[in-house]
Amino acid sequence: MEKYLYLTQYSWSHAWLDGGKVPLFQSSTYKRSERHSIFTPDENLIDSSTHDVNVLKPLIVIEGDCDVTITGDNTVNGKPFLTEGAHIKRKYEDGLVLCLANSRSNLIARKLRKSACVKILDVESLKAILDEQIEIEGQMGECTYTATHERGHFLKSNLDAWQDEFRIFWPNAKNMEVIIPPKVAQRVTIKGM
Repeated sequence: MEKYLYLTQYSWSHAWLDGGKVPLFQSSTYKRSERHSIFTPDENLIDSSTHDVNVLKPLIVIEGDCDVTITGDNTVNGKPFLTEGAHIKRKYEDGLVLCLANSRSNLIARKLRKSACVKILDVESLKAILDEQIEIEGQMGECTYTATHERGHFLKSNLDAWQDEFRIFWPNAKNMEVIIPPKVAQRVTIKGM
């Protein structure tokens, strides 16, 4: 399975082409209050709630991990607030992430603010090499996108759909450098870069 890796600097492609050390970062590295380029406000959030927590504001503000079931009378000023049995379940889970793309695209490169791209020739083999070094079996898959509040490592906001993302995620792993063997990737031309 082939995927694409967009890189900030052209020189960073050498390790992917000829072998060498590359850094991997935790998903929280890509969390920012504003959504732009590689940054999102909901990175590393797992939200499987039945309702969007934003409907609770300003009466209840939830920060951090939460697992709450709403029971009984749920009215505010005589108006229904949440249905009985509403379940608010959110947590933050960090770990190493390698963000790839399913497609080569000049638009993706430009929006990510990347100047180079390599095609990973065999993602399954790369994952096995990285799993061994990280000493955790990673999870991998295509991201899906939603207009709802739900989030996960592979479920992102539809505002990020332009990224056409494929990820490998290693839960609870810390930032580290890994060794990439030669010929894992091929250089890909990005127009105008």
